[in-house]
Amino acid sequence: MASFDVVVVGSANTDLISYVPRRPVGGETITGTAFETGFGGKGSNQCVMAAKLGSRTAMVAKLGDDSFGRDTLENYKTNGVNTDSVFITSEAATGVAPIAVDATGENSIIVVPGANNLLSVADVESVRDAITAARVVVCQHEIPLESTLAALQIAKDAGNVVSIFNPAPAQPPLPDAAFTLPGWHSLDLPSTPCAPWSNHLFYSVQLIDCVDGDYSQKVSVDSQVVEGKLSVV
Repeated sequence: MASFDVVVVGSANTDLISYVPRRPVGGETITGTAFETGFGGKGSNQCVMAAKLGSRTAMVAKLGDDSFGRDTLENYKTNGVNTDSVFITSEAATGVAPIAVDATGENSIIVVPGANNLLSVADVESVRDAITAARVVVCQHEIPLESTLAALQIAKDAGNVVSIFNPAPAQPPLPDAAFTLPGWHSLDLPSTPCAPWSNHLFYSVQLIDCVDGDYSQKVSVDSQVVEGKLSVV
């Protein structure tokens, strides 16, 4: 029996959220209406939500040796996430994401990866036992790509671990291994111009069709990796 239902290899950020009547233009200072902090990072969000849904989860991440890192670690523990594979570094701060949210709910986000960028292949290799003890391994695109690929390779080599890759946020270019190593893909496509990997179709996954920069509709795809541009369906 697997030790964990879900192991997430990915990012941990602290969200710094400012609520504003409207988002400022370049060089402008405006007054906000409220401020709050939250726990974020695509990896952390996925791991904590899986735990809240009743899964036995573990997080593989790197935090800074600072108050944001300590709070994140405590949040994992509070939500029942195993933290044995969470690394602490004094070489960078915990990742942060300053967010401006306007009166309509639209937001602008700046991600400063910090310690996330220091989660290395060696770190991932050192927690191989946790990854191979999982039923499902989930990765995103907010840590170094080589570390993500290492985690996916470990899962594939194990033979009985389902792997999921969510290649968001979009950061070109992605090597073929990013599309062939995972067993499943979950695409989180942005509302801004076409994602750089939109020339790939995947097996058993929903894509959002991109037409002139606009993701207009969801389409189901049932094929092996195919080279070619997405078109109106």
